[in-house]
Amino acid sequence: MKSNLSRARRLHRQGDLEQAEQAYRALLGAGVSEAGPLLGTLLLQRGVPDEAAALLLPLADATPQDADLAINGSLAARLSGNADAASVLAARAVELAPDRASAWNALALVRMANDDFAGALLALDEGLVCSPASTALQLHRAHCLRQLGQLDQAVVAYRTLIGQQADHLDAWRGLARTCTSAGRTEEALACRERARALQPGNPELWLELAIAALHANEPAHARRTLEQLVDARPSEPSHWAWLGRTQLRLNDRASARESLDRAAALGSDDPTVAHLRAALRGELPAAVEDRYIRSLFDDFADRFEDTLVDRLGYDIPAVLATQLGADRSHVWQRALDLGCGTGLMGRALANAVEHLEGVDLSPRMLEHARRKGVYQALHAAEVTEFLSATARRWSLIVAADVFVYVADLVPIFALVHERLEHGGLFAFSIEASSGDATELPPQTGRYRHSQHTCQAQLAAAGFHEVDCRRVTLRREQGEAVQGWTIVAARPV
Repeated sequence: MKSNLSRARRLHRQGDLEQAEQAYRALLGAGVSEAGPLLGTLLLQRGVPDEAAALLLPLADATPQDADLAINGSLAARLSGNADAASVLAARAVELAPDRASAWNALALVRMANDDFAGALLALDEGLVCSPASTALQLHRAHCLRQLGQLDQAVVAYRTLIGQQADHLDAWRGLARTCTSAGRTEEALACRERARALQPGNPELWLELAIAALHANEPAHARRTLEQLVDARPSEPSHWAWLGRTQLRLNDRASARESLDRAAALGSDDPTVAHLRAALRGELPAAVEDRYIRSLFDDFADRFEDTLVDRLGYDIPAVLATQLGADRSHVWQRALDLGCGTGLMGRALANAVEHLEGVDLSPRMLEHARRKGVYQALHAAEVTEFLSATARRWSLIVAADVFVYVADLVPIFALVHERLEHGGLFAFSIEASSGDATELPPQTGRYRHSQHTCQAQLAAAGFHEVDCRRVTLRREQGEAVQGWTIVAARPV
């Protein structure tokens, strides 16, 4: 039996996982207990964490002094969704083997899975003291720095790892994500190019490259990449969806419609596909497209402020605050920020409101808003559902750059009127349409509303003293995007 176990281990070391698994199973069936931990480790390598956990956790309980079982058991438990067991075993691993990188890595991974990136960073730093050359610890440390918003340090960490191992794919991908979050889109694109070169047969890397090209304002590059991708994998709906979005950026509406229709026919459940197909057909949805908005801003959260403020010149929160008189020592007792996003409007009102609340569909955007420390409460909800579900009232309700994602404003105007105190103010911005009708240009996917129509709708909802001001909302592709800031009052 010893010779059979040695053969199985040799197969395992040589990377012949299928043959090694068969050998381990035969040995385990013959009563060779040493094959159990080895089979569990192999199953982890083969991406079968549930079976690995079923095998390793009882063994770890039976032999609590075995550091290897604690480490591998923690990994298997975490991947199979058993967070409590993963945490217990990781803590045991570092107690049994404080000089092993894999033990500290297991503990860090448990903390990362629980979004405790600061705690994970502490574990990784402890591990690097005893194993400074560990690439796994270095990679996960860079990931933690990125998640904590320490982007400059994360870039240094990723580049240090790449300097040691130039073909480290995950380091290149992590560096690309960090550069994107930091607004360094050209650098991110170069990283995505390098990652694809390392694994040219990996379709995920082609898609990531195309998306990076879009972020870097190189839609022609993105289109070429995506056309090659759909040629190679014509049955993947997400590839057609991104090709359609890219074709819209290039104003090729006919091709975009074909691509988006193809994505839908292949079963795409991407809310952006449904939204853009409706835009191309000239249809306006009756209800708020909450899935589309949540998806859009969860994806956009990390680079939102850099893109909107620094690159597109967006300053509507400051404009609305000035129009409201927030710079004249006026203080509102209670204010509600609809579609608060990352908290730009909240920051503009911070010194003029005693109690400020925000509501947004995107949990990722709310994470950024929370970090600003200006809101007393934040709510993850669709705005009309939130307003409908409460009987509370506010003295000020604001909505900056929110209604570009809402087709029908009548229900929201009515709800806001109900939720305002008598004499309260409602301030918001809209993107200007070319006439009195609401428009949905497919190139942007954002709704344009008429100032005159909004005034009539506000009056019908019971507002008065409507103050409309023409403004430049932002700049896109060198062109000014025109809109209106509007302040209306509920009568006393």
